[in-house]
Amino acid sequence: MAAGGAIEGTLSPRSRPSPPRGSLRGVARTIRRDRYALAGLVVLVLFALLAIFAPELAPYDLGYFFQPDRQPTPHLPPFWAAGHDPRFLLGTDSQGIDLVTVLLLGVRTSMAVGLGAVAVLSVMGIGAGLAAGWFGGRWDTVIMRVADITDSVPSILGYLLVGMLITNTLGQASYEHMTILMWVVLSSVGWAYTARMTRGHVLALKEQEFVVAARSLGMRPSRLLLRHVLPNSLGTALVTASYQVPGLMVANGFLASVHAGLGEPMGLVSVIFSEWGEVVFYPHETLLPTLALLLISLAFTALGDGLQRALNPWEADSAPREPSWSGIRRLLVRFG
Repeated sequence: MAAGGAIEGTLSPRSRPSPPRGSLRGVARTIRRDRYALAGLVVLVLFALLAIFAPELAPYDLGYFFQPDRQPTPHLPPFWAAGHDPRFLLGTDSQGIDLVTVLLLGVRTSMAVGLGAVAVLSVMGIGAGLAAGWFGGRWDTVIMRVADITDSVPSILGYLLVGMLITNTLGQASYEHMTILMWVVLSSVGWAYTARMTRGHVLALKEQEFVVAARSLGMRPSRLLLRHVLPNSLGTALVTASYQVPGLMVANGFLASVHAGLGEPMGLVSVIFSEWGEVVFYPHETLLPTLALLLISLAFTALGDGLQRALNPWEADSAPREPSWSGIRRLLVRFG
């Protein structure tokens, strides 16, 4: 009987309660079971490591290619083509710069600008959305009208106006200072969408039972806002931020290409734009940065989808935990 009681009191791994959805353990558990999101996370970690150690991994310093006494050798072929130079693994671009160095520094710039801008954008949007949704009244009217004005300006035009205003006012600055300025430029236009999403979530949370109960028990509004409303609003903002990073990378590349943003070293999109005119004759110079940007974009999208499933309290536990690859296999067999 004792043995039976011991057996009955023992929980198998499958019968143990799952961590609550939305908690840190619950998010980690969902990401681990979602191969698509896990693959995106792994790819982003690899690109983040490349961005962090890009100056050490790059075979050359950019200053080497701009020495007055150096004769540039543009469009050298990569290692798989005939006539390649063993000093340059992937060849050189139209300016005679080593393509491996360009790609590594381009990843560094794109990741630094994209992640930094989305962090500033999220702080601005979450703060504005919390104030508008929680306090209401004049706060809501003023913040939402400013958001309407911001949304009425096309994003590219807004980036150009703010970027040219800052660069004309401050002139040339160091790489670190220009990176911070690009955070300000890109976040000055994109915060409105995050603010609207956060505001709608806060308005829904204000009517939830746990918020009404906490208010009836005499909890201070500031404590209620910071301890209950804000943590429950971060999930939506986090998912939104993961989808915005690739677009911010593209916007930064566009601004750099029209000399309204960062100079050298340029991001991946700037490399694509600068080499686009030679894509017919030297396709690898455009396709390699395009492939890197595509991988980063897909990785952020996959991670965002996984976070949305992990942080959605109404998501059914029986939802698909990994993508179905059968359709992809059929296409590969059919066209392979």
